[in-house]
Amino acid sequence: MFELSAEKFNQMRRAIDYPPLFELFKKELPRFEKWMKQQGITKEIMFEHGLSRFLISDVILYLCKQHGKVYLWDDGVMDFEEKKKSAWIEDFIVLTPYFLWLRSEVGDDECNVARSKFSINAFMKGHHYFMGKVPLRNLGGGILKGTNLSNKLLDFVSLDNLNLIQPMNNSHLYIYCSSAVNLVIDGSVAFLKFKECKLSEIQIKHNGIILQNGSFQEFSFNRCHIDLKLCSANIMHMKVNGCNFNAVCDFARFDSQCEFTYDRKRKFSYQSESDFFDVVTKLFSNANDYSKAGEYYYKKRKALMLESLCSWRNFRDHTFRMTKRQRFRFKVKMFLKSFPDAFNYFVWGFGERPLRALGTSLLIVCLSTIVYYFSAKSNTQTFVEALYFSIVTFTTLGFGDITQESDFLRLFSAVESFSGLVLMGLFLAGYASKAKRY
Repeated sequence: MFELSAEKFNQMRRAIDYPPLFELFKKELPRFEKWMKQQGITKEIMFEHGLSRFLISDVILYLCKQHGKVYLWDDGVMDFEEKKKSAWIEDFIVLTPYFLWLRSEVGDDECNVARSKFSINAFMKGHHYFMGKVPLRNLGGGILKGTNLSNKLLDFVSLDNLNLIQPMNNSHLYIYCSSAVNLVIDGSVAFLKFKECKLSEIQIKHNGIILQNGSFQEFSFNRCHIDLKLCSANIMHMKVNGCNFNAVCDFARFDSQCEFTYDRKRKFSYQSESDFFDVVTKLFSNANDYSKAGEYYYKKRKALMLESLCSWRNFRDHTFRMTKRQRFRFKVKMFLKSFPDAFNYFVWGFGERPLRALGTSLLIVCLSTIVYYFSAKSNTQTFVEALYFSIVTFTTLGFGDITQESDFLRLFSAVESFSGLVLMGLFLAGYASKAKRY
């Protein structure tokens, strides 16, 4: 199939693969025909540019007429009004993808039900089935060298066990709603976008996508169960958005433009978010990019802190039979256990935000100054004296030219001095930790 030109390949898909999928969507997806009518979308338009983008895109789409041809663009690519005024494009139509439209039409609950069914959820007689009813076009199971992938419609296909050696591509390839278990790409290629794809089998380790011996630019993985194996790979401008992510690296390099975000909309938990960023932290650490590793280490620790703060929710069954007093004591106990993480987060950002320690120090100095200045028993008569005493107390210099006689103020100044000792240590440790390995 891949030996066909893009034109013949796409004609085959429009004639054979898309019609049964389109009929399935008309039958199974709620208000599908109403959406088509409201948006002014025809079957021919959807077949021309690939069914999946009209259904699962997360942004508004623009159908543009340019130089006698029609192109489909995502929102944010350009200012379409300005391009039309400058005659760069002749005209355009604004389209709302189906699931975005459905959510605004019926609400989250009904949309989530329809969304949960919209997936590859069956494997029978050697074929993946979409929504359990329509088989995916099987393009996998072979070794292809120097194949040209440009402009081919690769949504709703199976690329399982396919080995692509030195593939060629000069266009954005939307590999949406597809299966690519054990896909091997050997050699440089760019502009592959995977979305809502099946990329690994849960029962088998490291059977996901293998990228090796090349530079891989502007790959994106969105809402996929991602299992990557990278060998002698240079990764540039990669974007990963998902919940489940694992990667094994052997001489892999990531540039600073790679982005990893956790998708909280699907199967969200703070623990899984922490696991996600833990993998990313190790990726950048192994690539000796400790600045980026520090960023994702901070996100990992923040997720762990939130998990700790909300951990009582995981014990609802345990607390169900407790009295109100027992339940209150249990929640207080869980909160106190999470206090050290919360302290680390707010005071110095787990060592990744040392300026927070400086800001906290300034806040304590200012608040202490106010206490010394407005206290009737204080030996600081002016605001400048109060500020001076607060600074020398906080920095533990203690020149001795001003002392407090009130028991409360003596104890208060001792607490301020101890706070200064701790915060200055955290401030210095935070900057020193920038050189650590994660």
